[in-house]
Amino acid sequence: QSEFINKSIVNVAKNALIGGALAILVLFVFLKNFKPTLVIAVSIPISIIATFILVYFSKITLNVVSLGGLALGIGMLVDNSIVVLESIYKMREEGMDGIQAASRGTNQVSMAITASTLTTICVFLPIVFVQGITAQIFKELALTVTFSLVSSLLVALTLVPLLSIKLVSKGSFEKKNKTMDSLNKKYQNVLKWAISHRKTVILITAVVFSGSIVMLPFMGREFFPASDQGQIDISIKMPKGTKYDETIKAMQQVENKVADIKEAETVYANIGGDMYSTNNDSGSVIVKLKPIKQRSRTANEIGESLRSKLSDIPGCDIQVNTGGSLMGSVGAPIAIQIKGDDLDLLKKTADDITGIVSGIPGTAEVRSSFLEGMPELKITLDRQKAAQYGINVAMISSAVKNYIQGSVATRYRLEGREIYL
Repeated sequence: QSEFINKSIVNVAKNALIGGALAILVLFVFLKNFKPTLVIAVSIPISIIATFILVYFSKITLNVVSLGGLALGIGMLVDNSIVVLESIYKMREEGMDGIQAASRGTNQVSMAITASTLTTICVFLPIVFVQGITAQIFKELALTVTFSLVSSLLVALTLVPLLSIKLVSKGSFEKKNKTMDSLNKKYQNVLKWAISHRKTVILITAVVFSGSIVMLPFMGREFFPASDQGQIDISIKMPKGTKYDETIKAMQQVENKVADIKEAETVYANIGGDMYSTNNDSGSVIVKLKPIKQRSRTANEIGESLRSKLSDIPGCDIQVNTGGSLMGSVGAPIAIQIKGDDLDLLKKTADDITGIVSGIPGTAEVRSSFLEGMPELKITLDRQKAAQYGINVAMISSAVKNYIQGSVATRYRLEGREIYL
């Protein structure tokens, strides 16, 4: 599991870096000038570093959620800086020197970008005040996005004007204007058409909006998207009281069928219990799959194939878990709870519901949590006869225990090891 977690964190961080690099590349393509692009390029890492300071004092760790929020915020980090830089350039174009243009250009748009940033923050920040598991999951995401936006605003109002004094000149955007002339003309034509055909634009917008609403009920819903962690856990449970040798035979059958999977890289079998128990009537098999690039099937598809292969092993209750939840195992996708005081009635009801749900297409591994008890042998003493032979209850119980469990007669020590005899 640590490998999957580390890879997830590295991938999110890598995506954040790629996103920042692409943002800078797009700016350079449109600006056609290195110096203005450099101003924006410097503002991105400075904003991120400032965000880390706020994250640290908020006691937020670097995880998939917080890094995802930072990656989400990177795309918005450059917005404020671009607006300020464009305003400063216009002031330079009017003949002002670097200091005057930086001061007046920043003041002209400061309220606008502040209001724009706050409107975005108002979307994410309320998630912090939500209660329950939603707050636990998305609180760090909301705070990280908020911190990144606040940092970008501060950088845009302070660092960008400072850098523009030295790096931005009147000719900085001339190449950009020549390149964008054709696009501006096309946009003007589209805008003129939209203004002169207002009813048509409103009708098209209404149809698209209505169509989106109509499609909403047909879209699937899930708590978290499925993920491929490259591992399949198989839990095997035998009837209570099954001998150890019988459990081994069942486990060998499972291993033989799992060995036929070409995507399996490592198979680890634990006989005599799983992570929750140490009984001789249960076990587990962990299948580590090859990297996803080296296989054509996902873990879920391989898991479905295993369920059909393992269904013909008699006397076994086998459960295949593909670890498909992004946030780890959170139980079965559908759980039905039954409450009552009569255990016999609860068991009957649970068995009835299990049978009904099992008949629904698409269901698999439907089971009841009502576990059968351990088989037991009850010994009733004839105390009168025992007294005639001078035997008490303690002596009889000790003899029965030694007969069933055995006893350690002595311990043989050899080079620091103990061997029970």
